[in-house]
Amino acid sequence: MSLAGELRKVADRLSTPGAKEAHRLRVPLDLFRLYQRLQELTPVKTVLDVGANTGEFAAWTGRCLPESQVHMFEPLKVCHNRLQTLADANSRMTMHPYALGDEPGKQQIFENDYSPSSSLLPMKDRHRELWPKTAGDKQVETDVKTLDDVEAEQDFAGPAFLKLDVQGFELHVLRGAKKCLGGKVAAVMCETLFEVLYDGQVEFPQMLEFMAEQGFRFLEFADERRMGDWGRMVYADALFVRQDLRYP
Repeated sequence: MSLAGELRKVADRLSTPGAKEAHRLRVPLDLFRLYQRLQELTPVKTVLDVGANTGEFAAWTGRCLPESQVHMFEPLKVCHNRLQTLADANSRMTMHPYALGDEPGKQQIFENDYSPSSSLLPMKDRHRELWPKTAGDKQVETDVKTLDDVEAEQDFAGPAFLKLDVQGFELHVLRGAKKCLGGKVAAVMCETLFEVLYDGQVEFPQMLEFMAEQGFRFLEFADERRMGDWGRMVYADALFVRQDLRYP
C-alpha cells in the first residue's frame, strides 16, 4: 500500500467513534467499542476474566470500566506475579490463582512454553503447525474450582460480563457456571476455535446450543483471527447476551 493509502487508513480509523478516547486510554479500539456497546445493553458491574494470563485484558478492562470490579482467574504460576502486581495497584482487581471448570478438584494442565496457548486439554499437532513456537509444554497440577462455587463465596455484583479464553476448555467452565448464567451474568465472550487445535475442544454449534439452553443468544463475533492466503478463520471471540437484552 502506498504512503497516501496508509495515511488514509489511519485517518479513517481516527475518525471512527471512540478512537480518540481509546487512544487516550491506551486500549485497543475494538475492545473499547465492544465495552461501549455492552454498556448500552446493561451496566456492567463485574468482569470475570477467566484465562487472564499476564493481565493484558484485565488492564485494558480497568481503563475502559474504571468503576467495575475485575476478577482475574489464572492457574499458571508463571503469570501470578504480574497479576498480583495489577491487583496491588488497583483495589478493584482481584487475582484468583486457579483454574475454573465443571468440577472442583485437582487437574493436570499442559503448561506451554508460550503461556497463552496453555490448556487443560492436550494440544493437537495442527496447533503446533500453525504456531511453531508452541511446540514445547509440560504437565503440572493445578487447583480447579467452579465459578458457581466461587460466586457463592465472593458474591459478585451483577450485572457481570464473563470473558473466557481457556483454549478449548470453555464449555467445561460454563457447565460449572449455570447458576451464574441464570443469575448475575448478563454477557459472555468466549474464544471459539474453528480449527481442531486441542483434543476435546468445544465446537461452535455445541456452544450455540448450550448458551441457548441457558437463555443466551449469539450477538456477534467481537474479534477474529484469520490465516493463510484466503483468510481462513482459525478462531474468534463469540459474544453472547441474555435473551432479554436489546439495544435501546
